[in-house]
Amino acid sequence: MAYGINCFYGGLPLGPLLQDVEKFCGQFLQHHNMFFFLMGTPLWQCLNVLTGKCENMEVGPFVDRVKSFDMPNAIGEQAHWCFSMQVAFCFGDLEKVTVLA
Repeated sequence: MAYGINCFYGGLPLGPLLQDVEKFCGQFLQHHNMFFFLMGTPLWQCLNVLTGKCENMEVGPFVDRVKSFDMPNAIGEQAHWCFSMQVAFCFGDLEKVTVLA
């Protein structure tokens, strides 16, 4: 998953990366590794947006899963804001980028 988070995946199809991230997030959740789950799910959500499986960063697997935990998760929220800002920038929504920054 680090190859996706650290941008080593540039120029390659996003489908295989999305499948890997989804699989890894599922494994993190299965093994109760909340730190890595919360770090990985924003990338999962971002890939869903970029591949057209979700309309935006506010609806999808990250949001649904994290809401189900009923716990504070600054780590996941920070990563989510970062990915939301990057997606907004890619789509030219500079007003949203400013708010998220």
